[in-house]
Amino acid sequence: MMNIPFCNVPRREPISGKGSGRSAPRVSCAAQAAGCILFLLRSAGWRRGAETVRPGWGTKIPLDILTAGTGFAVLLLLEVTFETYYFF
Repeated sequence: MMNIPFCNVPRREPISGKGSGRSAPRVSCAAQAAGCILFLLRSAGWRRGAETVRPGWGTKIPLDILTAGTGFAVLLLLEVTFETYYFF
């Protein structure tokens, strides 16, 4: 990172101590994530009117094609990210 003399912005001290309010968003986010995971685990594979779990459309994709597609998507996103940040 370059040190630009005319952009000398004073640093703020980090918020610490009791009552700083930093844990409330973390707890809320963790509770929402746990709720989403529980919902997905509870409803995965169940269909209306069926008594058993039935496979969905995702199980029809071969694992090697799914792995290759996911790897290609991750590499593409990394390339776009690095190109964006290191272009300038």
